[in-house]
Amino acid sequence: MQNTRTHQQNKQTTTGYSRVHTITVAAPPHITSYQLTLSSDEDAVAPPQHSERKWAYMFFIAGCKPEEPGTCMGMLYNAMIAGRIFRRSNTTADVVAVVEMHYQTKHDALPDDQVQMLTASGVKILYLEKPSESSNFMETTLRKFDVLLFDQYSRVLFLDADVMPFCSMDYLFELSDPDPATITAQQQPVLRENLVLGWKIEPANAGFFMLRPSKKFHAELKAIIKRRFDEAATMTGKLQFNRTHGWGHVFEGGDDVWRSLYKVEFREGRSNTEWNWHGEICDQGLLYYWVKYHRKDVSIALGNEIEHWVDRDGRAVLDHRDRDILKQYTCSGTIMNRLRDRSINGASPYADFHHFTGQSKPWLKGEMNETSIQRFASPDTITHSVDLWWHELYQAQQELNFTIGYGVMKRHAAYGAFATTKQLKMSTAKHKHKHENKNNHENPGADAQG
Repeated sequence: MQNTRTHQQNKQTTTGYSRVHTITVAAPPHITSYQLTLSSDEDAVAPPQHSERKWAYMFFIAGCKPEEPGTCMGMLYNAMIAGRIFRRSNTTADVVAVVEMHYQTKHDALPDDQVQMLTASGVKILYLEKPSESSNFMETTLRKFDVLLFDQYSRVLFLDADVMPFCSMDYLFELSDPDPATITAQQQPVLRENLVLGWKIEPANAGFFMLRPSKKFHAELKAIIKRRFDEAATMTGKLQFNRTHGWGHVFEGGDDVWRSLYKVEFREGRSNTEWNWHGEICDQGLLYYWVKYHRKDVSIALGNEIEHWVDRDGRAVLDHRDRDILKQYTCSGTIMNRLRDRSINGASPYADFHHFTGQSKPWLKGEMNETSIQRFASPDTITHSVDLWWHELYQAQQELNFTIGYGVMKRHAAYGAFATTKQLKMSTAKHKHKHENKNNHENPGADAQG
């Protein structure tokens, strides 16, 4: 399945940054859609040395089942909307929908009309290998890190399929992956190679983060996941998760605590020294461990403050903090200024996107039809992010001439809406069973000899 649409190569004007030389952004070459098969750990290779910078915004859309189009239609619409917004704001990065088909579907790809809708909006499609067995929400959140496999890119900005951008955020790529000609050997990029955002009561929002891809890194991360499930398989009780060392690190206090936007740090009471926040057993715990304590190379945004963590003698160390270094890049415009729910704190990049978490997803809210959507035809009616989403969908329908699936899209994704401790127990049992069968297959006489 090839994307045959001709893409206009855009150039962004030269922009100055505070900690590096002036940078000129040139559009990297675009690639077409292709089928991807996940690599095994044995196939891992060293991280590529990129001779050119190449970036991508990636949306992970899992559980697509054309027989039941509602399983991912709302997410596909959101990726299409994002593609249109990024293209209008002259991004130099690819916009990619990473699609994983449902394990029960007979289809290996999206229907042609959905492919055309996406590609006409500047969105490329990459497919992950179809799962061979059932899954759940928790397991699906861990598969979002398969974006590490796409090492044709020097940086990938991952966005959950319910995140809507307001404009290009190429400045994050530029500040992390600047043109080598613009900095000296003594200078460091403004941002580290990985970027995460502290959220309301979580130290890392796994719905929006930037990583440096590498198949080697992917193999290392898969080994971390295996280690976590191996440990869980030895634990009893309702929660098969150790809150002291979590995914593999014991907080020491001082600078080594986790921080979030709204949670007060009670360091003496060790409140911020336990792996205890929303999503700690799945993606939001793994992400925080991966970038901060495994890679030891990350910029962590906390409102208008950014912490920069580096590796010193094998330890994650806070190098320095910056304030307001991204303020100059905030999206602007009449519509942006009217949005009453634009950001949870007003700082960039928080102010440059909206995350429709939980039941706030536009396709789950209210009753929309061909008549009622017309009230969003004019941008003058936009006061909230959900209004902007429906406006963008209406405009896309008018321009691309497709039929909006109002009735079928009003449902949650195929694997549910949130992770639970019950899912952890089920996934742990499945992991244990799978590895016991593997060991028995590799050593068929082990039990008889014992």
